[in-house]
Amino acid sequence: MDYTFIKYHLLLQTLHSQGFFFYTVREYFEDKASDTPFIMLRHDVESKYENALRFARMQHEMGIKGTYYIRIRNKPGNEDIIKEIVALGHEIGYHYDDLSACNGNFEMAYDRFTKNLSYLRSFAEVKTMTMEGAPLSRYDNRKMWNNFTTSPSSYTQSNKTYQTPNPKPVTRNTEHGTPNPEHGTPNPKPETRNPKPETQNPEHQTRNTEHGTPNPKPGTPNPEPDTRNPEHETRNPKPGTRNTEHGTPNTKQKTLNYHNFGILAEPYFDLDFNKIFYLTDTGRRWDGWKTSVRDKVKQQEEWIKQGLVFHSTSDIIQAANEGRLPDKIMMTFHPQRWNDRPLPWLKELLWQSTKNVGKRILIQIKKDK
Repeated sequence: MDYTFIKYHLLLQTLHSQGFFFYTVREYFEDKASDTPFIMLRHDVESKYENALRFARMQHEMGIKGTYYIRIRNKPGNEDIIKEIVALGHEIGYHYDDLSACNGNFEMAYDRFTKNLSYLRSFAEVKTMTMEGAPLSRYDNRKMWNNFTTSPSSYTQSNKTYQTPNPKPVTRNTEHGTPNPEHGTPNPKPETRNPKPETQNPEHQTRNTEHGTPNPKPGTPNPEPDTRNPEHETRNPKPGTRNTEHGTPNTKQKTLNYHNFGILAEPYFDLDFNKIFYLTDTGRRWDGWKTSVRDKVKQQEEWIKQGLVFHSTSDIIQAANEGRLPDKIMMTFHPQRWNDRPLPWLKELLWQSTKNVGKRILIQIKKDK
């Protein structure tokens, strides 16, 4: 019978006996992993924290460390479980689901992300995280890191403060040649005002691109009062901010980066899967990419060509004994899918089988679009 604690223990024993070292995700990204064969043990704790604790205790008894990505669940006893996992020497990280939980609202998602990350950091230092796939949601949680265009002022993490842009750039009232009282500070470049009316201002030799027509009188200030000194355009030169005058994203800006929150790595973005072989029990099967909506990587097709296809845990154990596994592997486990008790084991089997049917339909719908 697969997906039992007994089978999990046998898998660890086999990998250990074949000379694999075990590293946390953080250790790998901190360059603590050696060139010898190694495995990053990753656990996505989405429910049933007690199952994750069984894994953590088992690993500790074998002198093995793993990474536990926690999806926040307010249930009595969960905090004690997190504390024990940390006390056993394992890494904890955030299994973030904020965008899908907030139905695509980025502002709410970032607030939630900040609060949950701060909560986890009350147990231990959190340096890595990974997304929750949310296959039944239309929102991919990874989009948090490439769709956001405003830098919130309220977020403070890891001694970093996110500042809002200056909403009104400093300009000069060109009509009177004096500081514009609206802004309260003089233009630091007074020489931009044309001191000699008879001299043609080179700025007015070209077409006024804002209005599509040439300035009618070269050598004179642009009569439009909102003309800006090029040194102080309303476009905020800092990436990750919004042009507040027009309310549209600055085309040159960058999005808010999770590294700003003190996060060292997110495997889906930062792990080179050309170097690391990826195995996940998504869908309660090790070849779950067939029904996976998001927990998959583009290198999968190449691995299939190499014969690196495993359906059951027994298939992986056999490949390890035969020396057919790659030298560097990340393995992702969902502890709620593993159980020794017959009734919970059967319930999880039926539930995952139903979900896999739904995910196949979703994948087909996306292909047809």
